[in-house]
Amino acid sequence: MKHFIKSLYTKRAKRVNNLRLLNNFISITAIFSIFYVLVSLLIGYKPGIIAMLVNFALFIVNLKLFDKKILSYTASANFYIANCAFVAVLMCSFFSGGLFSPVLPWFILIPVISLLLLGIGPNTLFWLGITIIFIISSGVISINYPVAYDTTWKRFFTVTCVFGLSLIVYTVTMVFEKAKENALNKLAEKNKEITDSIYYAQKIQNSLLAPTELLDKHLSENFVLYKPKDIVSGDFYWALEYNGDFYMAICDCTGHGVPGAFMSLLINSFLNEALAEKSILSPDKILDFVRMRIIENTSKSGSQDGMDGVVIRFHKHGGKISYASGNSFQTLVKQGEAHKLAKDKMPVGISYKMDAFTLHTIEVAKGDMLYFYTDGYGDLFGGSKGKKFTSKQLNKVFKEIASLQLSEQKNILEKTFIEWKGDLEQVDDICIVGIRV
Repeated sequence: MKHFIKSLYTKRAKRVNNLRLLNNFISITAIFSIFYVLVSLLIGYKPGIIAMLVNFALFIVNLKLFDKKILSYTASANFYIANCAFVAVLMCSFFSGGLFSPVLPWFILIPVISLLLLGIGPNTLFWLGITIIFIISSGVISINYPVAYDTTWKRFFTVTCVFGLSLIVYTVTMVFEKAKENALNKLAEKNKEITDSIYYAQKIQNSLLAPTELLDKHLSENFVLYKPKDIVSGDFYWALEYNGDFYMAICDCTGHGVPGAFMSLLINSFLNEALAEKSILSPDKILDFVRMRIIENTSKSGSQDGMDGVVIRFHKHGGKISYASGNSFQTLVKQGEAHKLAKDKMPVGISYKMDAFTLHTIEVAKGDMLYFYTDGYGDLFGGSKGKKFTSKQLNKVFKEIASLQLSEQKNILEKTFIEWKGDLEQVDDICIVGIRV
């Protein structure tokens, strides 16, 4: 969502910037036209007077048509460039000596202005081609070009042409740079507003994660490694005490960033509804209920949103836990051996397979380590060959660190994450919950 808003604003800002740029270019060259009418009057250059007056009139017509939206931006820009090329430069250079006219160097403005107004593309290539053809033709075609001005003013005419060319190149470049700077400043301002909003959304999302105090009360030894890919996350962990039992969920919602965060808020509320309002006690039935509520709330959009997730029930009498897992990951390390726990290979949402979720019950003993995690860590690219870390390698790490203090386990996972990722981008949200029975 952040990237979509930024992209939308960038397009809008670019359009406004282009409109102002074209208006400024037309206005500047219209002023130059009047200046060269006066120069032409002084040196007795009648074709120059006519060309510049026609040029000025066409600039005004272009501005009016553009302001009234009769001409599109591209049409108006091409009209403006054609006016400069054919009326101003071509006519004035033809009647003042052709190849040796002081006006001929003005042809270099044509592709430059096209590049600034229309960017790299067919239009600019066309005007570059026209410019090349004009310049080559002036030297190849044997024509006695008329010199329709008082040549005693030739040096003055040449100086004014060179001065005018230098001044207009500088002016249009400054106008372009100023317009670009304004657009970038507005984009930066809008980006800051969006980013500030997302950071505030992060505070809201974090407030809905299972509180540390609640986890520590029911799980005396635990750690949570939570690393959103973006500011907000599609991964989350939820917990609730109900009728003496402790429930926890580790979820990976569709998407990450803002879309994933929206989905996480929705599913968080469904989990609370299942337990606190509907008194659904069995983890498999909780997932069935959450899936039903996801479909009810998202099917109208035609999307297949949902989550991969696990719901765990820690029984108050101890010695066993029950859980249900939809495409999620869970590992038990018992007596130095890592065991991948069973899961249903279907998401919590619309999919080709929508059977009832399976309830699993496992016996646990004091000292056993349980790890519940999303796929973000295993999907992390890095290492010397830029490959995925993989869940297999992650389970190997779990086996190696299971006997260590929980804080040390978390530190090792943090360090491994940094070393493996290196300079590569994190591709997904990461959530790992480690629990010692």
